[in-house]
Amino acid sequence: MKLKLPSYRLLVVLAALLMVSSLSFAAVPPDDIVSKIQQKYGTIGTIEADFVQEATSKAMKRSDTSEGKVYFKKPGKMRWEYKKPLQDLIVSNGKTVWVFQPDLSQAIEKPFDAGAAGLATDFLSGIGDLKKNFKVKVSDSDTITLVPKDTGENIKKITLSLDAGGLVKKTTIDDAYGNETSITFKNMKTNTELKDSLFEFKPPKGVTIVKP
Repeated sequence: MKLKLPSYRLLVVLAALLMVSSLSFAAVPPDDIVSKIQQKYGTIGTIEADFVQEATSKAMKRSDTSEGKVYFKKPGKMRWEYKKPLQDLIVSNGKTVWVFQPDLSQAIEKPFDAGAAGLATDFLSGIGDLKKNFKVKVSDSDTITLVPKDTGENIKKITLSLDAGGLVKKTTIDDAYGNETSITFKNMKTNTELKDSLFEFKPPKGVTIVKP
């Protein structure tokens, strides 16, 4: 059975939230956290990390686990390379999104803003405003819950789990249907040089192009 990938909009949100990752919340008053996240977010231009993804479907009563590497670059560029158990690839250059599924010999092509959450699009463009888009709850020094003010994308809440250094080690999205997508990040690097060519995709010969 083919691995069920989370929707494109969820991956956009997860990638965007990584851009606030290198900030420690220890001893920071709750009222100041949003401002400090926003300030730190503006200083990060690129991110690369290894990831392990767990997607749980309430309706299907099953969970899928995969792993790979993610790259992110402002504005609007991302690349999710799945390594195990399949080698799916999701690439966006900020204008077009490609979802390449080599086992099916097909590539889905769609405009970047088609179906993307408004709050995620803002963040990928570098103009996101956490105060505007989220209600923030601080459980303790290493757990932050973000509840979108706009419920149009069916995202119930987003939880950021931080390590001792203030880096996001796990991001979890719960949707309105009881499904959960969590991604644990390792070996994270910020502000490294990532060439724009990394975020371009050319379908291999013989691949079927699908345009929803």
